[in-house]
Amino acid sequence: MFEPCPHTTRKTCSFASSSTYNPDKQRGGVTTKIFCGIATGPDNRVSKLDKCWKDMSASAKKKHRDNYNWDAYR
Repeated sequence: MFEPCPHTTRKTCSFASSSTYNPDKQRGGVTTKIFCGIATGPDNRVSKLDKCWKDMSASAKKKHRDNYNWDAYR
């Protein structure tokens, strides 16, 4: 928690955390990625978000959730 997030102007974000988990392969990986703790959906990597989740409109949040391949998690 409290990792630097590229979508905020503050130095750190209380919702950002780093992990080596890879959502595409559904297991641990090698590289460390930053995840957003308040973003909903199967893939909440900060690199996949257009902007900060708190600043997104409801339609932008829905678009982010719907653009992911949900069949991989069934």
